[in-house]
Amino acid sequence: MGKIMKPFSLLKKLPKLPRKYGNKINISELDKEIFSLSKSSFLNFAMTPIIGAVDTYWISRLDKGSMLAGQGNADRLFNSLFSIASFAPSVITPLISRYHAFNDKDNMIDTISTSVFLVGGVGSLITLLLIFNTKYLIETIIPKSSPSYIYACQYFRLRALGFMFALLNSLAFATMRGQKDLKTPMRINMYSQLSNAVLDPILMCFMGIRGVALGTILSEFLGFFLFYSKLYKDRLIDFTSIKCNQILKIIKQGCGVQVRSMSITFVHLLAARKIQRIDVTDTLATTHVLNIQLFELGFMISYSYGLISSILVPRYKNPIQVQRRIYNWGFLVSSVVGLVHIFSSRLLLPCFTSDPNVLLYTKALIPIGAMLQSITTFTCINEGISQGHQMYRVLGSGSFVSFTTFFLYIRNAKTIEDIWVGLVIASAIRSLINLHYINLKNKKIKDN
Repeated sequence: MGKIMKPFSLLKKLPKLPRKYGNKINISELDKEIFSLSKSSFLNFAMTPIIGAVDTYWISRLDKGSMLAGQGNADRLFNSLFSIASFAPSVITPLISRYHAFNDKDNMIDTISTSVFLVGGVGSLITLLLIFNTKYLIETIIPKSSPSYIYACQYFRLRALGFMFALLNSLAFATMRGQKDLKTPMRINMYSQLSNAVLDPILMCFMGIRGVALGTILSEFLGFFLFYSKLYKDRLIDFTSIKCNQILKIIKQGCGVQVRSMSITFVHLLAARKIQRIDVTDTLATTHVLNIQLFELGFMISYSYGLISSILVPRYKNPIQVQRRIYNWGFLVSSVVGLVHIFSSRLLLPCFTSDPNVLLYTKALIPIGAMLQSITTFTCINEGISQGHQMYRVLGSGSFVSFTTFFLYIRNAKTIEDIWVGLVIASAIRSLINLHYINLKNKKIKDN
């Protein structure tokens, strides 16, 4: 237990917060703050799954299920690797939030500058590794014999060129999020994603699936330019302020975040691989990709709401009241995302495919997907609170137990429905483990 709570030592060394962030919290003002941050966070992430759906739509117009499955699985692999490498934003967001709360700009500049240097170096190295190991990585989720294999390789190799920019954009977003500035990244994200929506169908006409990847890369570079122009304009980056000891701290605390990301990644890779082995015709793979795409519409709401926990919790001396209000509103969010999944599955899926087999398999997945959406809401909330408390080892251990359970369960899975039930179980385990340690932390706060 002592080892798990060790990351809290960093918070104890920081100065006390201003009076407005003390023990007494005006509930009505807190509700307004939660709503304001949730709205901005939601709008920030709303564009990504919508544009992803646009990409899926254009590729589906080519009437090649293998191309759709290949692009979907390659994109899922890219996002999974991205989540593993993108550990710095989760570490620095609570720190930036706390520094911003009491106007400690010097520490904020040091943290941001050091993080940019670290992420830029790591991103460059990983980009090279992805480009030169594309076939090996794709083979982990798609057999060579699958018709979608060649399309996945074509998409992934080009998409990997934007990996470093994606990491740096995520970091810039985290620095602004910690300052409670969600409107600026919302505008930048909108410009970036709209450029992607315009470029994709144009480039796809000339380059096929490679054009979709190139459009995404160009949009990420635009986002990079806008994000870092803003940070330099605000004088929040000073590379003379880079501290080696802080690099080591970020890496050390990021280990728990990486374990979490790797565990979640392996869960989804195992699911995709199992589906490919059950059915080599790509019918189930296409069903899975489309339903994951629809799931992300609701997940975007849950994830956006869960993120505000990591912003608000570090800003209050006694965050228990904050957590209670976040949970109360969380029940409403949970219900909404469940309904969103049900209606989006019934109304939107026919727009992406006319394959009767895919539509038939999807009907069985709709209630399971809705349950997964609702449970995932509380998973996002609990992990956001753990992040706000800097309980990174809890994030890692909870996800590892979740992955282990899923690994044992999926060995006996026979259908795509079995696999999605496994995803529900895995998400619930992550939520419950984080909730357990949050309750222990709250008890410690009350005792003090």
